[in-house]
Amino acid sequence: MITKPNKMKQCACGCGNWINSSNRNGELFFKAGHGRKNKKFPEEKRNQSAHQNNNWKGGKALSGKGYVLIRKEGHPTASKRGKYVREHVLVMEKKIGRYLQEGEIVHHINGIKSDNRLENLILMKTGKHSSLHRKKEIRKGRSLFGRKQNSNSNS
Repeated sequence: MITKPNKMKQCACGCGNWINSSNRNGELFFKAGHGRKNKKFPEEKRNQSAHQNNNWKGGKALSGKGYVLIRKEGHPTASKRGKYVREHVLVMEKKIGRYLQEGEIVHHINGIKSDNRLENLILMKTGKHSSLHRKKEIRKGRSLFGRKQNSNSNS
């Protein structure tokens, strides 16, 4: 029979080694060189998704391009990783009573991507939306590729 040395505990990795426990308060700890790396502790694993995560912000986020994102699991256009949908799409879908169809796009009238008021949104076909932005770029004196338009060129 193996007896436990005084003030010693077994390593939490499950190796069976005894380690000094005199300075610990009963929490999991490991022998030097042992640890959680490549070890699985299913009894300790907890669900960190959505509202159970300490960093949960209510399911609302801002994309890198400036769009407001809302978490909507099960939505046909939700991102696969985070299950988020752009808020302006949800606002328009609520107004029209259906999901957007292929070839439809929601345009921000004032150009501010985070302004998702219904009066600032318009439903358009993709081609019309592209031509609208192309015309805006030409009016500003730029092409879609960032070069200046030269209206006096004879070439």
